[in-house]
Amino acid sequence: MTNLYNKHAVLACEGWSWSCHAPEFAPLMARALVIFCCAWWWWSMKFNKINPPLPPGPLGLPIIGNLPFIKPELHRYFSDLSRIYGPVFKLRMGSVLAIVINSPSLAKEVLKVQDAIFANHDVPAAAVVGTFGGINILWRPNDSRCNQLRKLVICEIMSKQSLDACYVLRQREVRRMVKEIHGKVGSSVNIYEQLSATALRVMMSTL
Repeated sequence: MTNLYNKHAVLACEGWSWSCHAPEFAPLMARALVIFCCAWWWWSMKFNKINPPLPPGPLGLPIIGNLPFIKPELHRYFSDLSRIYGPVFKLRMGSVLAIVINSPSLAKEVLKVQDAIFANHDVPAAAVVGTFGGINILWRPNDSRCNQLRKLVICEIMSKQSLDACYVLRQREVRRMVKEIHGKVGSSVNIYEQLSATALRVMMSTL
């Protein structure tokens, strides 16, 4: 373990100064580098004031933030954090700051009442690639074109006539799901997978 530490220390500070070429100075420079990184992170967290202040949240680690502590079942993880920090809390995903809203009433406030304010947000790289540059209704900026798309969706896709026309398709897929679950009596069933597959089949049938 000591040899591995010394090798990493030499690589970390190699070429920084003439003193790093001496093996006895390598561990000292590596410790100084670690102390400098921790001090810089503490200083940036303490003195970089944001107005208005951010909501509370777990502290996390330098550079990587809360990424190592995120659990696969996000809804349970967020529920546990909301009991500690309240319905609105922050998480640091590496260099990205995420604000989590874990309350139905606050979600309505953000997504519906204050929609014009919160509509513009950063588009992830996967969405840019998968939606030809983020031009679909989900990732498009809140502009006149986005309002036209919303009206189109409400009038043509989510209207009562359109939903009634697809009722038979939804009924067929739900009955198929119930039949599949009933056929697995006595064994464990992943409800999430069943619901996801049913929702996907309904959308594909509707299209």
